[in-house]
Formats: sequence, structure tokens, C-alpha cells
Amino acid sequence: MRKIRMAVAAAVVVLTAGISVSAGNVEAVPVLNKKQAVLVKGEKLTLKLKNTKKVPKWSAGNKKVAVVSKKGVVTAKKKGKTVIKAEAGGKIYKCQLKVEEPKLSKKTLTLKKGETKTLKLLGTTQKPKWTSSNCKIITVT
Repeated sequence: MRKIRMAVAAAVVVLTAGISVSAGNVEAVPVLNKKQAVLVKGEKLTLKLKNTKKVPKWSAGNKKVAVVSKKGVVTAKKKGKTVIKAEAGGKIYKCQLKVEEPKLSKKTLTLKKGETKTLKLLGTTQKPKWTSSNCKIITVT
């Protein structure tokens, strides 16, 4: 029985002796932290090129819609669509950007005690969070 164990152990050593595993040469592929984004006019978003030590060169396809700084900070300027690009190591990485300009359905609203009215946010795909600055006067549902 002992001879069989020794023979099996020797066979395992012989089989694995020629195999070498190394994870040191594996490099992660560079990627943008966002491939698409939706911003409201005036909002900012920081894009980052991850998994690389190279400093990317940033650009915006339509500078009327959005601009991007040297550090990847995107500022939404006007309603529309554009592509934000990061160039590093001869490759281009893209983020599709949509800028929205939401507006309220009414600029002013007058209510009497107990009365309810509906207010809508137009021109956006984002879901608004409605709140009241003074819940003693008005509540939002």
C-alpha cells in the first residue's frame, strides 16, 4: 500500500514538474469608467480611463453640447448628444453623452387650502425626486 502511494506521489510530481503558472504578465485592458451617460445642463461628470498608467488626451465631439477638461471632467452645456473621447497609447475610448434640459410644466402654481394640482418635469428621461422646502405649507406626493 505504501509503495502505491509513493508511486502515485512520484507520478504527480513528474506530471506537474513541467507546468509553470504565472499571473505576473497579465495586463488589464484599459476601459472608461462609463460608456454612456445622461447629464442635465450644468451638471459635471468625471470620466476616468482605468487599468492604465498612460495619461489620456480628452476631447468632445460637439463642444456646444459638452466640454471636457484635461482631467476628464465633463461639463454639460446644451441639450443634445455628443461623444467624449479619451486617447491613450494609440487607442481611442468613447463615452456616448446625452445632455438634457428639463423644464417644469408650469413656472408658477397657486393653490388654495386642500387643493391639489399636478406638476410635471418635461424634457428628461431621468426620474425626478420631488420635495417641499416647507412641509407645513405644502406636501408633495
